[in-house]
Order: sequence, then C-alpha cells, then structure tokens
Amino acid sequence: TPLHLAAEHGDLELVRLFIDRHVDTRTRSGDGYEPLHFAAKGGHIAVCRLLLDHGAAVDARNYLGHTPLLLAAGGTDTPDILSLLISRGADVYARNNSDDSALQLAVLNDREKNMRML
Repeated sequence: TPLHLAAEHGDLELVRLFIDRHVDTRTRSGDGYEPLHFAAKGGHIAVCRLLLDHGAAVDARNYLGHTPLLLAAGGTDTPDILSLLISRGADVYARNNSDDSALQLAVLNDREKNMRML
C-alpha cells in the first residue's frame, strides 16, 4: 500500500499525512507485513515512533514470524530502533518461524552495534 511504501522509504511527512487521513497503521501487505515492519527494517526511527504513537502493533508478525524487532536486529545496525521497540514493549525473546532470535539475526547479518545492544 502507499503507507507501506512511505514507511519503507522513511518518508515521515507522507506517513503523517496518511495517519491524518485515518489510514489504518495496522494494514497488512499480501505477505503479512505492516508498515512498522518496513520502517523498523529500514532504520527509520521517527517513522517507527509515529506509527507506534498511532496504533501500530509492536509485536506484529509477518508470514515468516518476523516482528519489527527481529527485522530491525538483522536489517539495519541501528540500536536506537531496537531501544525504541523494546521500550514500547517488544518481546526481546521473540523468535521467527525458523527459530531465530533478534540476537541471532544480528549475528547472522553482522550487525555489530545491535549485537552489543542485545
């Protein structure tokens, strides 16, 4: 959806516009991704914060069982994203359908800052 694309690209103003127009922040793509998944994976902390402030589910799972925290741990070496998600209640012990934890995904993807944070 357009909201997913705006979140993926970190376009804070466009995400804000969609929210102001009452677009559902929990809408899912065909493979189960919510906008927060894309924002977290891309390291877009301001977009993550805005989505969370407007009803995004911190532990939403896509069809592979990834939560935003799991995607952020392996997708970008930005521990501030991890801190934000954890402070909003993300399950640090969550595992995806392959039984990978956030720490394992950080290690597998050589995300050194995330490894230290987790």
